[in-house]
Formats: sequence, C-alpha cells, structure tokens
Amino acid sequence: MSIGFMAATGGNYSQMSVTVNEVTAGKGVQPVNVNYLNSLTGSQLAPKGTAWKNSTITANVGDKIGVVAQGNTVQTSDNYDYFVPVAPTGYNFKSFTPAVTVQNFPVGTANPNQINVSYTPLAQSAGFTFNYDPAAQRTPTVPPLYSVSGVTDQTIVAASPNFQKNLAAQVPAGYYISKITNSAGGSSTGSTTDSTIKSFLAGNPTFDATVSKNQYQIMLSAANQTGTVNFAYKSNVPAGAPTLPNDIQLSGLTGSDLNFVMPNISAGYVVSSVVGPNNVTYSSIAEALQANNHFVPGSNNFKVTISAVTQNGTISYNWASNVPGQNGVVGKLQATLPATTAISGLVGETIKLSPDIPTGYGIDKVVAPDGKTYTDSTTPGMTALQAAQAANPKFIVGPNNFVITLKALEQDVTLKVNVDQNSGSGAPTAPQPYTIATLLTGAPIDGPSIDKAQKWLNDWITNNAAGWSVKDFLDPNLVSYVNSGLSSAVTGAGGVAFSKNNVYQVNLIYSGSIGFSSVPSQIDFGKNPVVPVDKSYQGMLDNSVVVSDTRAPNLATSWTVSVSQSSPIQEVINNGVDTPVSGGISFMNYLSYDGKVLTNNPQVVHSKSTGEVGDTVVIDKASPSLFALKVPSSFQKVNSEFKGTLSWTLTSAP
Repeated sequence: MSIGFMAATGGNYSQMSVTVNEVTAGKGVQPVNVNYLNSLTGSQLAPKGTAWKNSTITANVGDKIGVVAQGNTVQTSDNYDYFVPVAPTGYNFKSFTPAVTVQNFPVGTANPNQINVSYTPLAQSAGFTFNYDPAAQRTPTVPPLYSVSGVTDQTIVAASPNFQKNLAAQVPAGYYISKITNSAGGSSTGSTTDSTIKSFLAGNPTFDATVSKNQYQIMLSAANQTGTVNFAYKSNVPAGAPTLPNDIQLSGLTGSDLNFVMPNISAGYVVSSVVGPNNVTYSSIAEALQANNHFVPGSNNFKVTISAVTQNGTISYNWASNVPGQNGVVGKLQATLPATTAISGLVGETIKLSPDIPTGYGIDKVVAPDGKTYTDSTTPGMTALQAAQAANPKFIVGPNNFVITLKALEQDVTLKVNVDQNSGSGAPTAPQPYTIATLLTGAPIDGPSIDKAQKWLNDWITNNAAGWSVKDFLDPNLVSYVNSGLSSAVTGAGGVAFSKNNVYQVNLIYSGSIGFSSVPSQIDFGKNPVVPVDKSYQGMLDNSVVVSDTRAPNLATSWTVSVSQSSPIQEVINNGVDTPVSGGISFMNYLSYDGKVLTNNPQVVHSKSTGEVGDTVVIDKASPSLFALKVPSSFQKVNSEFKGTLSWTLTSAP
C-alpha cells in the first residue's frame, strides 16, 4: 500500500505540509446471495405457500464460497463452505451451482455473487370421492373416485388445466356439487357446481405434501327442476268451449316426488289423453303420474288433452188433438206417426235437426230441451222448428230431446175438366179447376160439397159444351168411374182429403147433340067476328117444328117431341104485359092437337124409334094445322084479346 500527496498552484509557489498520524487497511467485503429454487418451476421455493427467501453470505472479495450438501463430509478447498438446508417436506434436494469467488461490483449493477440451490417437488395425487346429500331421493349410482396428479405445492389447475370442466363432467345430470370437504374438515360451498369448485380452488389451490391432505369429499345435491302442466282441447272439440284451466307450474328437486292436482273442468268435458315427460301418451292423469312420479333432469312437462263428451237426445212425435182420424176426430189418418229417432253430438256441437214429417202434415209445435214450447208465432219470421233450434242450437250436458207435435195441413180438393180435343170439332175451352172443398188432411169430403160440384159441372156442360158428355171420372189414384157421378169417384177413393193428390178429373168427349133447330114462337087463331053459334078455329104456326140430330150413329137413340099447355088461352088486357082479366074467359080444355085436348101434361106429337142424323120436320108450318080451338058462343066477346102459352119438349132416351 502506498500513500502520496501532491499539490499544485496556478504558477505561484507555496509551501505544502502533510501530517499522518495512523493509516490502516483491510480486504473488501461483498454479499453473496444463496437462492432456493423449485427445480420444476425455476421459481423461488415456497413450500406450503411460504416462500424460502434467499440467504445472504457476507464474504471478502476474492474469497471462494462453496456449497456442501447435507451429510457430505468431504473437505473442500474453498475458503468457506455453505451447507444447504434440509429439503422441506414434499421435496428432495436436487442440485446447487459451483463455488463462487466473491467479486466487487459497481453500485447500481446486478450482483454477480449468486449461488442457486434447487429442490425437486415430490409427485402427489389429489382424490375426490363423491357422495349424495342425505336428503336427496332416488339418487343414481355414485360417480367413481376422481383423481388428479401433480407435485407438491403445484396448483391443481396447473397440473390439470381442464380440472374444473373434467370434475364437473363427473356430476350426474340433475345434480350439482354443493360442498367439497378437505381432510381437516374445512369445506367449500356454492349454489352451483362451478361456484363450488371455484370456492374450493380458492381455498385449496395446490397439492399438499401430505398424501392424506390431498383427499377430498364431494357432496352432490339435487338441482331444482321445473315443469309445466299444459291444457289443450282435442282438435274436434266444437268452437265456443269453456276456457281451459291455467297452466300449472311444477317445481322440485331432482328425484323428489312429482304430483299435481287436476283442476276442475266444465261438465261435459273429460281428460282424453296425457303426454308425460317421458313422451309417452297415457289415458289418464293417474297413469301419467304413476309412470312419471318424480322430477327428472330436463323436461317435466305434461300435456293434458281435454275432449268433449258425446251427448245424446231423441226426436219423438205425437199428433195434435184436431188431426182427422185420431183421438176420435172424424176422418182417416193418411200417415203413420214417425218413429222416435236418436241424435247425438259432442257437447257444444251444433244440433242439426232433420225431422221426418209425413206429407200432408206439418209441425204444430216443438217442445225443446230447454222445456219451452215453440210455435210458428213464437219468434217472428221463424217456424216452430227454427225457433226451437235457435234457442237450443247446441248439444248440452243432459237431455237433448225434442218432441214434435204434428198437425194436419189444409188440402184443396178440386175437380178438373178434361176436354178430348180429338173427339169432335169446336171443342170448348176447359174451365179452371173447381174447388170442391178445402179440408184438413184425412178429413171427410161432405156430400153437399160433392153435389154442389156435380151441379157446377152439369151447368157448365149445358151452357158451354153442347154436344159433349162425360166419358168417365178419375179419382186422385187415376181409377176410372164410368156411368157414374162425382160422388162415386169420391166414395170409391175413400171419401177423405189425401195427403198428396186431391185432384178429381172428369173426361168429356164429343157425343153430338139433339135439339130443336126451329119451334113456333106463335100459333095464331086469327081475329074472328062474334057470332051466336059455337065455332072452331085452326091455328097457324109462324115456324115449323124441326128437330136437328148431330149425334154419332152409335150414340143416336130414339126420341120424342111433346107439347103441353103451360098456361091456358085466356082473356088478357093488352097493356104491354098481357095481364089476365080477373074473372075473364079461359079456354082451358078447349085447345087440342090432333083431336086431343092439351093440358099441362106433355102430349106426344111425334116420335122416332131410332136416331137419325140430320133434321126432322115434326110439324111443317105450311101443312094444315092440327091445332084446333073450340069457341063456344058464350065465350065470344067483342073487342077482347086472348093469349096462352105452349111448351115444346124434346126427349131422347139415354
């Protein structure tokens, strides 16, 4: 060691003096760091989570510091030896770095004096044993032991990056890890598997050096499951059905009892099927619950289908009290009472009535399921049946019976005239049908109505169909009646108004005619003087008496012409109406034809035994008259006028 002094000035000289009392010297000192490392991670050793901080050796610069393992008795040439600490539990000593010669180093730079001692962590295994919460019901098989391998103080996540996912995968569906208990009795809990595992890892992040402390108990708890009971109508349930029950919400732990009470449903509706959580269809709720009696993971839904119940009813019939032919009412029934028929339909379904109404009869009234009686006047614009249906449109729960009372309808019984246009020329136009009577179906046709119709026919033929005659009558069944009148056809057909056809027909054919084509309108006995003797005068005819016969030869029959004195020749006053003189002269029994006195009884003046087509002159006005009037002298009177009336009658045998 040398010590020197030096002084200098800026060109000026001065005197310098130094006094040294004592000078001492020694070696330089520097720290040597001993680092304890985990050989697996290369990081600071931290057994049980407590870091082994580095040791510091203060040594002289230039000294050689060596490291000696525990139990090593070999002498070294190092200035100093450092004995490594015994490996902590769960570790083995592995290695250290070579001896270090202590160096100086400038302040602010890294210390080059470093010794590293490495320890290797021992292999460890963490085991997880599963158990179910004692309160859980119907638990599945317990999962097997789950293990994770690592080394002492290594984090479980580092040893098994998918630890949380893999552990969660061991949990059966419908359950979750609610608690993990370590060997010391400490526990980690959570409301879900993930939260419980996270809590566990926060408190037990690494492998313990003690094997027994790496064993854990996992509690599996049942998770809450939910479900819904849904209600729906079957597709064929008629519109307008009652409101369905509200959905029932279900909730319970996996494996716990599952049950619910079926709400009341409207009368007339029933549960027809139930689809359970297992997707199987059952015929009742009881069956569905028996097969699905506890909550399961996933679906716990029930679908309840409700159907409408079939309702039954009848349509029955009876007769009204005034129907002819029943209950003592005169007449004859024209139909049998319809049989009772059955009707059916789902509750709420529209009732479609098609009653069996016999022809000739109608609905008088209807007693409906509501117990009310409906007639044609109950609801304006509606028939009795329509009104009953409008008030009882759908099948109800209970009786759906309709009772229909039938009445007889009015029938027009008519007579139709048919004129055979081909049987002769100049055929008359047939008249409109004549209404014989208007009667209820089955009512008897009375005699006076028949006679009145016959007279109408006879008069019409006489006035409108000369030369035409009745061929036959036809009843409504077209049965022919020849040589008889309308009454025979009516009686033969049954004598009552039928339910369908009530038309009687009369067929007219042309038969020709026989009649007077000429008759005298006056027989004049002349103006004669009064003489005192009895006289006889011949009458002069102004027209001939002629009979014209146009009948067919096969219809031409014998005929006669008669004459009668309708009123005797008597004294009259000529005042425009020829009034007989009271107490005047009367020539009764004094007028004769062909020598026979004329009276009011017809006297045959001509007859023909067989018909002959053409004109027959019975009395020719140009021939001498056979009419004679005897006038006694006492009957002769001045300035007096006498008149009487004769009637000509043509009679032809049928």
